[in-house]
Amino acid sequence: MKKVNYKILVTGATGLVGSYVVRTLLLNGYANVAVTTRKNSNLTLLGDAADRIKIFHADLTDVIGLEDAILGRTHIIHCGALVSFDSRDKRPLIKTNVEGTANLINLSLEHGIKRFIHLSSIAALGRNNKEGGLTDEYTKYEDNPYNSYYSITKHLAELEVWRGKAEGLDVRILLPGLILGSGYWKTGTNGFFNHVWRKSPFYPGGSNGFVDVRDVAAFAVRMLSFDGDEEKFLMIGHNVTYKAFLDTIAKYLKVKPPSIKAKKWILGTAWRLDKLRTLFTGGRPMLTKETAATSVKNYRFANDRSLTVPGFDYTPFEQTIREIADQYLEASNSQFQPTVLNVHKL
Repeated sequence: MKKVNYKILVTGATGLVGSYVVRTLLLNGYANVAVTTRKNSNLTLLGDAADRIKIFHADLTDVIGLEDAILGRTHIIHCGALVSFDSRDKRPLIKTNVEGTANLINLSLEHGIKRFIHLSSIAALGRNNKEGGLTDEYTKYEDNPYNSYYSITKHLAELEVWRGKAEGLDVRILLPGLILGSGYWKTGTNGFFNHVWRKSPFYPGGSNGFVDVRDVAAFAVRMLSFDGDEEKFLMIGHNVTYKAFLDTIAKYLKVKPPSIKAKKWILGTAWRLDKLRTLFTGGRPMLTKETAATSVKNYRFANDRSLTVPGFDYTPFEQTIREIADQYLEASNSQFQPTVLNVHKL
């Protein structure tokens, strides 16, 4: 199938992953790209790409609006999701992540979408692996007290995608680890850069899987024409301890790295104080019971399957951190205005 014949719809296009997917598509010759955004969404991360795409204003719960966006499309890359670990967001998480995905699956089946590419998360695997063990695509999801409500809804969203496959939809599911990439400096993993920049002395004792956002976007674009049998891919560039992660950030921000390992009681006090802060301010928590508990555990993820895709490889970890840190330092001189990395040419 020639690129000119691909008519692609990207959901969540104003978010971190979605914006990088859109810019990667355009850079690599996919000219017929449409996106869904909510009204009044901030298009900053799309940059000048916003002038080269068709924009539909439709929430994932807006079935009529979604149908307008899907009509005439051949492929969908579903990046839209609500990421929140706030207990107050249980209902919005269900509406967006589960019901929104179900709406897209139903419409894809009805309108003959050729392939549905779903951006999930390692959170959809739950936290059932033994500490230090290796999680892969076959790891079974199990109920666990460390599973956040976000994790539960991402798992349920994935079940909706498998339902679509059972009803005849061609699907691919990508499960990225903690995603690293320039964007908004006060959200997501960029909070770690703020943590180091403020010279906080504490670091969590656990480890996790990390991936460059440009690698996730490039992989999603490769999935449009991928003809292999595999349907589910963990996207893990590197398994790294939080200490090594924060040390690398400090190296490129040229500041002192955190040196005190955060004990469980310190993290327990921290998330409780943060929750108290949100009760008074109405703000969002920066640390929750679930995120505090998982930050001291060692999780490792396999990436073998993703590396079998022809032409694909992961960006070296230090290169990712260095390039983000360079932009962070530049942004520190301009009130931390959002910036983006150059996407990959495939």
